[in-house]
Amino acid sequence: MKDEADKFTIDAWEKAQQFGGEHNPALHAEAAAKGLTPWQLVSNRVWATKGLVTGGHYQAVRPQKVTGRRFNGSKTPDNVRPNWRTPEHVFAWLDMTYGPFEVDLAACEKSTKCDFYFCKEENSLAQDWSQFDAMFLNPPYDDITPWTEKSREIKPGAVLAVVLPNDNSTVWFRNMVDQAYTIINIVSNGKNSGRLSFEHAGTGKPGKQNNKGTVLFILRGRKRRGGVETLYIDQDQMLSELGLLDAQ
Repeated sequence: MKDEADKFTIDAWEKAQQFGGEHNPALHAEAAAKGLTPWQLVSNRVWATKGLVTGGHYQAVRPQKVTGRRFNGSKTPDNVRPNWRTPEHVFAWLDMTYGPFEVDLAACEKSTKCDFYFCKEENSLAQDWSQFDAMFLNPPYDDITPWTEKSREIKPGAVLAVVLPNDNSTVWFRNMVDQAYTIINIVSNGKNSGRLSFEHAGTGKPGKQNNKGTVLFILRGRKRRGGVETLYIDQDQMLSELGLLDAQ
């Protein structure tokens, strides 16, 4: 973002030098009418063509766009959404219990939980998941169904751990129930909410609690015989099993 902003600032400066001098009285008049300097007027035009606006001298601010389909009315800006990742203790517990995982199927460089991952540009849904033995997935929540259909392609005996909102009224939830060997509900510890606070990939700090509970699905790449195993666990139990919390 900084390099992009710097380039566009230079472009704006060059155009201001070209069109904003004494040789363009019309521009001076328009700028004066708007209470701007010629430089500010021209730079605003350049930023606008790049989908950016200026918020002050040399200050670039990208509009906080909220586009696409959103889970449960989420208002998280588009440029912020990829920066959130699964809480480390949740992934660590899954990795210890069902891993080790070799690939994060939906991640970016900052949010990945594995050394190998598929980012948005690589289009994980177009990749061959059957080449992996142990996979982790926390997909984008704006369109979950394609991911729950793609999960049917993992090879027999492989393990896929999926982190999803706990909304059993949806088609994708039913897709996962049909495939899962184990369903793990993250619940309250009796004192605090069981809702997860996803971490900001840049700072590592937790954000606000999710607006729904979270459920974990464990797939094995083959049709199960009999009923699905359903478990309930709170975050304190996860931390305790990881050796990060003294058992009470």
